[in-house]
Amino acid sequence: MNKISGITRCRIFPLLIFLFAFLASSAYPAGKIYLEDQSGNDSLFITSGVGTEFTLQLKADAALLGFHLYVVHISFPKDLLDTVYINDDNTLFRLLDTGFVIFGKYLRNDSTILRIESMIFGSGIAADGPGLLATIRLRAKGEGAAKLSIVYSEVRDVHNDLMTVSTQGAVVFINAPPFDFNLVSPANQSSAFLALEDSLRFVWHATRSPYSGDWVKYELLYGSDAGFDPLFTTSVSNLTDTTLAVTAPSLTGGRLYWKERAYNSYNPVWSLETDWYCDISIAQFPSPFSLVSPANQTSLFKLYTENLAFVWNRSTTTNPGDHIVYELHYSWSATFLPSATTILTNLSDTTALVAASVLLGHQRYYWKVKAINTLSYETWSQQTGWYFDLTVGAYPGAFQLTSPGDNAQYDLNCHVGVNFQWNHAPSNIPNDTMTYTVYFGPNANLPASATFDTSLIINNALSIGENRLAHRQLHY
Repeated sequence: MNKISGITRCRIFPLLIFLFAFLASSAYPAGKIYLEDQSGNDSLFITSGVGTEFTLQLKADAALLGFHLYVVHISFPKDLLDTVYINDDNTLFRLLDTGFVIFGKYLRNDSTILRIESMIFGSGIAADGPGLLATIRLRAKGEGAAKLSIVYSEVRDVHNDLMTVSTQGAVVFINAPPFDFNLVSPANQSSAFLALEDSLRFVWHATRSPYSGDWVKYELLYGSDAGFDPLFTTSVSNLTDTTLAVTAPSLTGGRLYWKERAYNSYNPVWSLETDWYCDISIAQFPSPFSLVSPANQTSLFKLYTENLAFVWNRSTTTNPGDHIVYELHYSWSATFLPSATTILTNLSDTTALVAASVLLGHQRYYWKVKAINTLSYETWSQQTGWYFDLTVGAYPGAFQLTSPGDNAQYDLNCHVGVNFQWNHAPSNIPNDTMTYTVYFGPNANLPASATFDTSLIINNALSIGENRLAHRQLHY
């Protein structure tokens, strides 16, 4: 029993050692390989532009111990950089007293990968960090941010076992623009309805310049052309804020494309989104419309009991959910003085009836109509100076009796009767025919007590024979 237990323990112990070694080597890097400049920075800021030469150093840190081989692949932005030389002078491997060192540098993958590798030949010979692995001299041939990332690394110890290392690349800013940034609002493929007093607010994320103390400004471009043709594009530059409000009246409805450009002392950069658009609807005034009736410069006659119809064409709207009402203004003042003007409001139809009885009997009237939508936007009729001459057929005007005079006495023995006369009653009806009814009798309660009446007297005189008049009585 004890023998079996001892064997079991002997088998487990090496397994634990292996697991510990595996976890230690896989979970925790044995060291670090990194790029930096001669001042120890992993970011270089170049402001002298194309043609500038600079140096990067490939290094191992102090935690990288006992290695005899390394291979690194560095992403190489060939449109921005050119190599001047790469060497391993005064490096960790070269400073060893023993062993034979080989060193290689290559451009691969269509010159987009810079491969650097070195190995020490010799049994048990290895190097310890920290120290230099290679010197890389480069020349700027373009402008922008050149990212040199270590995309692959391989490090082996004296037993040729793979070592786990971390890596860190470098970034070289060559007259570089501000960092990338995004648009925010209006969102891509969104829709917006704007009242005329509203504004469309363009919003984008802030960015900054890679260079310390440098300024950043923005330029907003928006327009109806997806290619931002200058003929159809508005540009607003020298902006320091990340938002700009554009008033609705300065926009045109429809599809609106927009993008943003940030620029610093050296170069500009476009927003990451350059093809965003939104569909804009701008609130509109009620459409133009015309008056119909009464027509301009016409003459009208209306009976006192009739209505005068004002008629106009309908105004339309394209605003979502909009509704139009009308105001009718009519006046005997050509300038529509308030004291001479009547206004009928909240009319939903395009016809308004006005009783002739409330209008002046013989008068020139001016009239116009205003359309008002839900947003209180107003449009006047295209005609605002139309007028018509109106005659209202009213009751005859006041007139007077002239003969016999009040309290007059007649001698009926003369056999001549009585001649009744009165003034003509005025009428505002053109070519009117006035008729009269004469009431008389011995009772003052006329006409109810009339003992005699004569109707349809066209002239303003009537003779009554003495045989029709009671003698010795008062007659009214």
